[in-house]
Amino acid sequence: MADVGVGICGWEGRQAVMASDFAMGQFRFLKRLLLVHGHWNYQHLGYVVLYNFYCNAVFVLILFWTNPVKFLYRFICFGLLVHIMHSIYWLTILLIIIVALLFRFLFKVIHEIFWPSDIQIARDIKRSDSFEVKAR
Repeated sequence: MADVGVGICGWEGRQAVMASDFAMGQFRFLKRLLLVHGHWNYQHLGYVVLYNFYCNAVFVLILFWTNPVKFLYRFICFGLLVHIMHSIYWLTILLIIIVALLFRFLFKVIHEIFWPSDIQIARDIKRSDSFEVKAR
């Protein structure tokens, strides 16, 4: 993991700001940066790990599903049905990705407007349920 420096402008001058990655003017902004954006970063990292496993599994399963179909229909109907089925699989994957991204951005906007208290965020971080797979 990379370390990120946060500098706060104060009485000592701008030396801390010049040596930091992010700068802010007051200490009250530090609470939101650490709790809210840190929590989002932790959640997004969990989603990226799960998405990586899901994406690799889907691509491998599609290869296993389409190869017997291609072999079977190559002799029956000269591959026309295989091309149709192959395009349907890719269209399904594209729709899954679009719907997943759409809901992710919608929930982020709703979460920004109605963001929970710091106690709820601390409980979520303590539970660390971002890396768990749940059946809903």
